[in-house]
Amino acid sequence: MYLQNLRSLDVFKANKVVAREAVPNYIEADFEERLEYYGINPEKFLEVRQDKPAIYNIDLSAAYPTALKNFGLISEKTYKYLMRLDKLDRLACIGMFASRKTVYTIKHGEFMNVETEESEHKNIFYLPAYVTDEIMKNCRLTIGEPDFLFYWFDGVYFTGKRHFKKLEEHLNEVFKMPFKFQKLSKFKAQDTGETIKLEFWEPKKGFKQFALPKKQTLVNINEMIHQAVIK
Repeated sequence: MYLQNLRSLDVFKANKVVAREAVPNYIEADFEERLEYYGINPEKFLEVRQDKPAIYNIDLSAAYPTALKNFGLISEKTYKYLMRLDKLDRLACIGMFASRKTVYTIKHGEFMNVETEESEHKNIFYLPAYVTDEIMKNCRLTIGEPDFLFYWFDGVYFTGKRHFKKLEEHLNEVFKMPFKFQKLSKFKAQDTGETIKLEFWEPKKGFKQFALPKKQTLVNINEMIHQAVIK
């Protein structure tokens, strides 16, 4: 999935630069299994109507490179090098460490076996993904359920501007993670059954929309693909 976003050969060069520093400092742990990627408070945000109440967003900036630097997997020099890359190229560079493929063996038209091949250094991606997820969960606790709407990868959405001061303190002093803070407008959320569809306007980027997949939806899709091949 990450290779689809490659827009420059610099991605492969950057991947090698990161590997030279991160592989010798590799951290073994089951980060992938602890990931949630997003959290929702549906009873709250499905009731929100445009601009009532005001909705705010905190987005982490360069979360994955920053986490790698904070945990000592890459140097300040490599961090600055990554920051000169385009955002999507930067993500692709780190995402390549989590490459995975499923190999189906079919002989004479009959399914024989299925194996999943993973990168031996996948945690160079999953460690910063886990750190980002934990920061988002901490933001949720800081905000509190009455004002928390949802978090999605490296962005948290909430009502109540009064929470910003505490969030700023945690992100700067505890997590040492850069971020941007903004007020959204024309926010709309709709439960479509399979996903939660979101629409809103950001101050600089304008209109934005995406859908929060329900976890069971993801499981169903993966199971459908698997069953289609083995039957």
